[in-house]
Amino acid sequence: GLEAPLSTLDDPTINLGLLALAQRGACIAQTSMGAPEHLCACLASAFGFSGPALLHVHAPSPARHGFAPERTLERARSAVSARVFPLFRYDPQAEGVFGSRISLDGNPSPREPWERVADDAPFTPAQWFLGERRFAEFFSPLEEDAPDSLPLADYLELSDKARRKKTPYVEQASNGYTVRRLRVDERLVRASEERLHAWRMLQELAGLVTPFTARVQREAEERVAAERAAELSAQAKDYEDRIRGLRAEFQEELRRDMRERLMALSGFAKPSAEHQPPAGGDA
Repeated sequence: GLEAPLSTLDDPTINLGLLALAQRGACIAQTSMGAPEHLCACLASAFGFSGPALLHVHAPSPARHGFAPERTLERARSAVSARVFPLFRYDPQAEGVFGSRISLDGNPSPREPWERVADDAPFTPAQWFLGERRFAEFFSPLEEDAPDSLPLADYLELSDKARRKKTPYVEQASNGYTVRRLRVDERLVRASEERLHAWRMLQELAGLVTPFTARVQREAEERVAAERAAELSAQAKDYEDRIRGLRAEFQEELRRDMRERLMALSGFAKPSAEHQPPAGGDA
């Protein structure tokens, strides 16, 4: 039935790739036939590792999953883009600590929750579900009177309380022209949410997006700002000291010039060099 494929998506205990990461001495990779370069690199790492290795490979089945055989590679790539089957590698021989040995290379927009596609719309698991007939019954046309409808990606960002009386939907292009909105069944919402949580866990494990790195970045920015402020303050003080010095020098020169002018007006002008008596001569 259709419940079985859903159970593999919304039950985190069946996430083989993440579970395998508990074996830190093993070479672990989650890869896909839709990412041939990543797949070959993972195979090379596994065969070159002397210890245990696990490769979790996504190879969709047209007959079982409900799509045309010629779309097999497209469906595999789509699963990666939708975070349904994200790529990762764990190399126990790599330098550094646990998180630095995990690589999410090969995933689109690895620092973001979703990949952005046409019209900057997030590509969620629901868009991937739409491409397989086995999930068809979990979608229904969005009613015109549906309460407070909003895109699934926005719905997933809300708390359980905020989701009340709201209707998640996805958009589907029909015949390449008409776009229709489809209501997403609660079971698909749960599966999509689990995929998002699993992806965020990988991001945190790999050190790409974590509260710790955000705090370190904030502290670094604050430190740089403080150092810059101190530098600007020191420069301002230096400029003020130089301005005060120039002002004092200018005022002294101005006073000297005014004194000489006043003495000249009073008839006490300083004799010029040509009226000075020769040294040692008679006055």
